[in-house]
Amino acid sequence: MNLTRNGLIILISIIAVVFVGGMFTVAYAGPILPMITLAGDVTITGDMTCPGCVDSGDLGFGAVNVLNINNDAVRAVHILDGQVGSAEIDTGAVGTSEIADGSISSADLAFDTANQAELDAHAANTVAHHPIPSVYTVTETIDSISPGTFALVSVSCAPGDLATGGGQFPSVNAASGSNPHGTNSWRAFMLNNDVTPGSMIVYVVCLDITP
Repeated sequence: MNLTRNGLIILISIIAVVFVGGMFTVAYAGPILPMITLAGDVTITGDMTCPGCVDSGDLGFGAVNVLNINNDAVRAVHILDGQVGSAEIDTGAVGTSEIADGSISSADLAFDTANQAELDAHAANTVAHHPIPSVYTVTETIDSISPGTFALVSVSCAPGDLATGGGQFPSVNAASGSNPHGTNSWRAFMLNNDVTPGSMIVYVVCLDITP
């Protein structure tokens, strides 16, 4: 801006420019700074700043927003530790492109993370943390089913275990079938169509899911 001898006091931000005794005197308001005396007409180009002259206490709430800040004008060196929290960051404002590789470690997270060695040890331990369920079969045999006789029987797993399948084996010519009966048993039927007595073997395949 151009300063001329117009006899006026011009206040620019925190700088006072005064025309006194035929010369310009420029003084800073705020922290004590050297007095600058300028003779004649002068031109001041750009900003005149002093460290600590303006802080957050000098700005009204909402006086500065994102529209007043140029891109890349504020960098990490300008932000004190702990000054920006989750309340100051909009949802979705920080993505993977804003996070440099290797810049976040387990110390930056709010919970205890597992490292690769701990994950490998957990995966190798098949007993303590995630045991493999065992599978077993329960069978029952019904004898002496007379010709023309219908038989129905259920076979159960141990209490708390899960029936995953089952079936039947008639020993004679017969109409037979089977189906799940609840969650831990299997039911089979047989109609003896033969001329001689017969038998039927019924089985259920069980999954041991009890602790």
